[in-house]
Amino acid sequence: MILTISPFLVSLSEAIVLTFSKPVVADNVGSFAVSRFFMSGSFMIFSVNFWYVLLLVILLVSIMVLGKLTWSFALNREVDKKIRQLHQKFTEEGDGFNYAEKEDYDEDFFSPEAIAFIKQRHDDPSGIAVREGAEFLKQSKNADSESRYRDFAQMLPDIVFETDIEGNLLFVNRTGFHILGISPEVLKQKKLTAFDFVDPRDVQKARENFERIINNRRSEDSEYRIVDGQKVVMTVLSYALPVVRKGQVIGIRGLLVDISQRKKNEETIRTLKDIVSHVGLGINVFRLEASRESQRFILEMVNVASEKLMRFSKPENIGKSLNEISPLFRKQNLQEYLERALVSNEAVELDDFIYQPDPTVKAKILSLKIFPLPQNRVVLLMEDISARKETEQKSQMTSFGLEHAGDIVFWVEENARFLFANETACQNYGYSRDELLEMTVTDVDSRVTMMQWYELIQILEKKPSLTMESIHKKRTGETFPVEISINKFVFDDKAYFFAFVRDISERKKYDELEQNIQVARKSAALKQQFLANMSHEIRTPMTGIMGMTSLLMRTSLSPAQQEYVRNIKISSENLLNIINDVLDLSKIEAGKMELKPNRISFGELVDEVHEMFQHQARNKGIRFTTSIDPLIPANIIVDDQRLKQVLNNLLSNALKFTDDGVISVDFGVEYKREKELLLYCRVKDTGMGIGEANQKQIFEKFTQIDTSLIRPFEGTGLGLAICSELTQLMGGEISVSSELGKGSTFTFTFKADYDKSDNEPFAAAQVRDFNELKLNVLHVEDKLLNQKVVGFILLNAGCNVDFVKNGQEAIDLYVPGRYDVILMDIQMPVMDGISAYKELKRLYGNRLCPVIGLSANALEGDAQKYIAQGLDDYIVKPFPPNVLYEKLSKWAGKLNSQGLK
Repeated sequence: MILTISPFLVSLSEAIVLTFSKPVVADNVGSFAVSRFFMSGSFMIFSVNFWYVLLLVILLVSIMVLGKLTWSFALNREVDKKIRQLHQKFTEEGDGFNYAEKEDYDEDFFSPEAIAFIKQRHDDPSGIAVREGAEFLKQSKNADSESRYRDFAQMLPDIVFETDIEGNLLFVNRTGFHILGISPEVLKQKKLTAFDFVDPRDVQKARENFERIINNRRSEDSEYRIVDGQKVVMTVLSYALPVVRKGQVIGIRGLLVDISQRKKNEETIRTLKDIVSHVGLGINVFRLEASRESQRFILEMVNVASEKLMRFSKPENIGKSLNEISPLFRKQNLQEYLERALVSNEAVELDDFIYQPDPTVKAKILSLKIFPLPQNRVVLLMEDISARKETEQKSQMTSFGLEHAGDIVFWVEENARFLFANETACQNYGYSRDELLEMTVTDVDSRVTMMQWYELIQILEKKPSLTMESIHKKRTGETFPVEISINKFVFDDKAYFFAFVRDISERKKYDELEQNIQVARKSAALKQQFLANMSHEIRTPMTGIMGMTSLLMRTSLSPAQQEYVRNIKISSENLLNIINDVLDLSKIEAGKMELKPNRISFGELVDEVHEMFQHQARNKGIRFTTSIDPLIPANIIVDDQRLKQVLNNLLSNALKFTDDGVISVDFGVEYKREKELLLYCRVKDTGMGIGEANQKQIFEKFTQIDTSLIRPFEGTGLGLAICSELTQLMGGEISVSSELGKGSTFTFTFKADYDKSDNEPFAAAQVRDFNELKLNVLHVEDKLLNQKVVGFILLNAGCNVDFVKNGQEAIDLYVPGRYDVILMDIQMPVMDGISAYKELKRLYGNRLCPVIGLSANALEGDAQKYIAQGLDDYIVKPFPPNVLYEKLSKWAGKLNSQGLK
């Protein structure tokens, strides 16, 4: 049986060595190697590499297990039978070699060293083959007749030869004639030597061996190559001894055993061992060691790859049981799978085996395949599939991401047909996936023809990616704008196109909205600029009109003249209010109005408002009252100008629409928290009232209750809209409660800060005497009328005034110490006020007196802009005399405190 298996194993090993000696180009190479020996197809093919390794290991283990028995039959059964027959014959005749009488070899024939060498080479621990060879040579030495020796030699299947002292062949048995390809006649006719048949590479070695036998008169064994009659090189093991006659060595006799196959097998084993050691898969061979108490799998062989995978040393673990090698094997019941493979005699596969020998290193994912082997052995193949699993996971995540992406995803072939469409594409276009995969790009993009598609492909030859916009069509016929990002990829020498399609309907709406916003902003900016220009142009003459009207009212006038001047003053103030309302609304709409909180005495603010409207109310016969909740702190922090603006608007309307009765203003506390108040103000009148239908409209811009051509009350319809915006800006809200014919109640709230520690009493009102300012003023103004107005106001305040028409004249006239204050107009010919100020500051530095700017520019931020450029203060035209007096008084006080006046 063994001799029958051996050729199969050798043939198998040749195939495997051939397979591993060449690079594997494709899977069909490995499949061919497997199918060559397993044509039945009953084996499950897990992986080509696993089959390579499995065949390797089966071959190697089989050779190792069966090797000893195989070599013990190297002369085959027929030879063994013939030799034993000869021994029986010699023993019966009484002159043979008796095993029972002698167990050691005859020193005359073989030295102990030679015997040990032959045993090792023949892999024959029992010594049977060596004994047979020795017996033959001994019998040949002691044979009574040459004929008997030759008959004996002819029966051997190996080459038996005899030479003279020169090496000339004297005798060759039949096997030798057959192998060497010569006949007895040739041997007689030609002078042939033993060295004629030795491979040229080993001739020198053979001659040296020959000489040692002759000279030492001792047997020698050697291994060298000979060439047979077919010119095939074969390796032989030579057993030779000297032939002695009458004390003289006359030649040698020898036996040549063909060990070519054995050498080939040894080389195969070395190759297999080398392959197994360096193959990328981890290979472990375990032997089952069973007892009544337990079963253990003992590690017999492990390759380098397995050592690296399991992070252990080979010498330390050979001979250990599976569970002793790693606790992880016991924890995951690996022995159970090994037992299952042996019991079922079938391969067992175990995927996703987690192996982490050290917590500090990343766990590995192993694929294990267990195959049964003869002699209760199993081979455990290990493959680290961590990278593959990670790649698979990433691939799955990518596929999942593409499938469930928020954008439409297509794979497109060169013929424009869809190869892949994700779920989002199906939902957006209204087609099933199968329907989409039967369609082309032109079916969803009506703007693209096949000619244009091929032109696009040509563009992508030079530019691998492209982004563009188009219009796509749904199943319903509805169209929607899209942005397409398309990339070209080449796979297996074929071009594919990967497209991301994004529905940009919302973005288009946003872009359109953004464009509208930009247009609106541009319009708002133009409107703002227009209002600023108009305001400046209107305020400039208004300054002269209002200034002269105020001065005229101080002169002696007849009753009729006083009525005329009063009408002029009221009309001027109304016009100024309209301008201010329009500007305020423009500021609010542009988001440029900012609150400027100040610490104020709340009682004084209410008194000012009361005093402002008390005279008008008395003239109309209306009782006007104010009240303050005592819970309101004496001093609060609020933008008093905007608060008074709201109050002025509400009280102006109350006086306008009330002919008799009462107007009351009540202040109270909505809530009071740490450093924050929410206050309310309730303005109640007994006037004409507002219908319920109109109450929702009165806070809209340019809305008036009475829209008839003949109206008893004039107005712009902006006052309440501005009040609404201002209260929101102050953190509150405004509302109205009214009934026609019974009056109205307007309530608004506003936030204010306060300080608990601030308990200062109301400051007593200061009586200012503006007649004694006595300042030296330089007025820089190009408009003659404005010069006269300001000049009259300053003269009435006891001031000395010099006039110049532009900034350059101011520079020429100014001398440090001559003037206490400069009133500088901003917009002038030759040199404007800002440029003049900067030049004066450069020339005189700290010796320059305070400079107050005058301008009709009244938009939000104008004052801050000019003061940021260096001016000390700023007054908006037109201004009443008291505003100018207040500013001059402020700077006169500072000058006095600094000792500069």
